[in-house]
Amino acid sequence: MPFYADYVAAIIEQLPADRVTLLGTSLGGHIGGQLTTLANARVDRLVMVGTVGIVPMSKEDRLSTSRVFLRNRSVEDCVRKLKTLLWDDDLLTPDWAEEESRINNSFGAEESFARLGDYFERGINGDLVRDTLVGRGDVEMGFMWGDRDVVVTVKTGRMCMEALPDIPMVWVHDAGHAPYYERPDDFVTGMEILFNAERPGAFEHTI
Repeated sequence: MPFYADYVAAIIEQLPADRVTLLGTSLGGHIGGQLTTLANARVDRLVMVGTVGIVPMSKEDRLSTSRVFLRNRSVEDCVRKLKTLLWDDDLLTPDWAEEESRINNSFGAEESFARLGDYFERGINGDLVRDTLVGRGDVEMGFMWGDRDVVVTVKTGRMCMEALPDIPMVWVHDAGHAPYYERPDDFVTGMEILFNAERPGAFEHTI
């Protein structure tokens, strides 16, 4: 995660914008949390969607991510993984599963997934960003979660709220781990709610 954060910060550094809004999902939320500590990232808003990296992952979840999600990459495997990702299976198409498998088996993917899997098994809980996000008045932050998420579970979402009680949460109804894909209109509404100046501070809202 620290490597990814430095990599993204180097890209942001080349942008003309004076300030940046980041939206990170899953490991991306973890990376976004780290980016708020890097001056060259210029982050002033962050939304963490179904995020990891705030509270420790259980051994079972870490091993499942490494040995099931990252190692099994056939088309049939991708069908199963995408069905886990989504709440609405009707959104899954054969073309999507095939393309996902092609990407996951492209040149260098096996080595990349092996290193990432090792990180989930051995390193991720050593890089939690919860303490760096406590009381951060310089960055507007919000959580967003699909209320049917079984990849990074609703229970984990509530644990994140307990760990960072000053950060508001928007729950997207009948959505899994990719609410931006399953409920795009509601997702945009959720972003607007999180950054509504008339609703400062922590709150919990379902759309």
